[in-house]
Amino acid sequence: METNKLHGYLHSAAFLAGVAAIAWYFNYADIAQLGPFSLHNWRQADSASLARCYYENGMHFFHPKVHHVLGGANAAVGEFPILYYIAAGLYHIFGPYDVILRLLVFGCFTAGLWAWSKMLLRWVGGWTVSLALPWAFYGSPLLAFYGFNFLPNPAGLGLALVGMYGLLRYWEQPGRGRLIFAGAFFLAAALIKVSLLIVPLAAVAAAKWFYFFAKGGRAKYFPDKSVFWNWMVAVAVILVSTAGWYLWASHYNKTNHSGLLMTYIMPIWKMPQAEIKRYAYEIYMWYHSIYFNKFTILAFLVLLPAVLILPRQFPRPAYAFTVFMLLGSLAFLVLFYNQILVHHYYIIDIMPLAMAVFSLTVWKLKNWLPAKLAAPVLGVALSVFALTSISYGKKHLSDYYGNDQYIAPFNRSLLKKKELHAFMAEKGLTYDSTLAIVVPDLTPNVNLYYLNVKGWATRPDEPFSNADLERYALWRGTTLVVSDTAYLSRPDMDKWLAHPIGVFDGTIHFFDIRPYWPKE
Repeated sequence: METNKLHGYLHSAAFLAGVAAIAWYFNYADIAQLGPFSLHNWRQADSASLARCYYENGMHFFHPKVHHVLGGANAAVGEFPILYYIAAGLYHIFGPYDVILRLLVFGCFTAGLWAWSKMLLRWVGGWTVSLALPWAFYGSPLLAFYGFNFLPNPAGLGLALVGMYGLLRYWEQPGRGRLIFAGAFFLAAALIKVSLLIVPLAAVAAAKWFYFFAKGGRAKYFPDKSVFWNWMVAVAVILVSTAGWYLWASHYNKTNHSGLLMTYIMPIWKMPQAEIKRYAYEIYMWYHSIYFNKFTILAFLVLLPAVLILPRQFPRPAYAFTVFMLLGSLAFLVLFYNQILVHHYYIIDIMPLAMAVFSLTVWKLKNWLPAKLAAPVLGVALSVFALTSISYGKKHLSDYYGNDQYIAPFNRSLLKKKELHAFMAEKGLTYDSTLAIVVPDLTPNVNLYYLNVKGWATRPDEPFSNADLERYALWRGTTLVVSDTAYLSRPDMDKWLAHPIGVFDGTIHFFDIRPYWPKE
């Protein structure tokens, strides 16, 4: 085996060994058993529901569904649902276990940080630098939590980073296979999270700058013109394909009267000024703590302007890419600022900017420090950085799964999925036979997903009366599921509680409402 290949394999093995240690430290083995839980379990359940409904409904890719019956049909889609479809296929082999979708997301995310470590190894050199910096990002509370979860953002981030690694290899040694590799991963990332188009668009903007505007840039960086134009064609294919999917998704949702999953922007200029200021205040006061620890955020805020004002101190292509990444990230924040608190995980989509800034800084320090000092100084500094970051992520992860302050209220008996489904099967309550009304539920899909039945959810802060149940009976709802006993003592509920089916774990009550269907 060639020395370089052996060196590369050992480096990859070391990276994955570190990831395994982080996963053990984060207690992912226990978390793997959980369904949608804790921070934004609403969106977690939407993703998990798409995968489970593919499994239950015959694996029809262009008919994605969720458990909630929404506006008359339980059809809904947002991002390209390839992760959910693959998960559903694996469910048919191994069983519908939540850990499968978690592992798919984690695998894509980890592939991206592995690709970043490979880029650092080629560009900066040194094992400690190329391993410790990506490991440190596992310590972001956002990535520690959502990186092993159901949401697509970390998976899209990972695929975009793999695409960037492929593009770097193509630029170094052009070849059709490398271009297809890079383009395929960029396309997959954009289809999964359209905002991750920022990465290939920043790369294409930098390429155009050197090809058309920078003095001597075309001759120096693109002596073979086909490298540039082939990349332009690849990006055009990515943009057209991504636009085509989201246009279809928007049409699919409108056709099925579904507004569950966003396929539109919510820009800052449509917000009241007071709300804009409140969001900024919330982020400044405490929200930033779920992005990174204070040291990392402070370092980024200092290093970003330092990089920007020193363009001659960095390789020109990397500097230009970082500038365009900054512009793309700012555009993203402007277009989605209205959602940045509620959907805090959106910050994951612009993390490539922080990765670029830290990469440039490490490169500069290595070249600035005396040769004998560079390796030990950077090695110690980045090792401490990684360890403190991972420790910070662990602390927050423990809170997110163990502190009721962070856990959205819902009936914990739902977590006993195996026993719950056995109980329901015994009572004849299956996915195909049941159309349930669940009360209460703050989300469209959490309770329905855990129960694995189609139906409707009623929020505790919304009116719920006899008239509502009459409407559900008219729509052929079969089962009333009550997970809060306060509803059982309401006078207007007496009629609907007359046909009990059973009680699970002493807390989840099931009632048959078919006797109240309108007569034919």
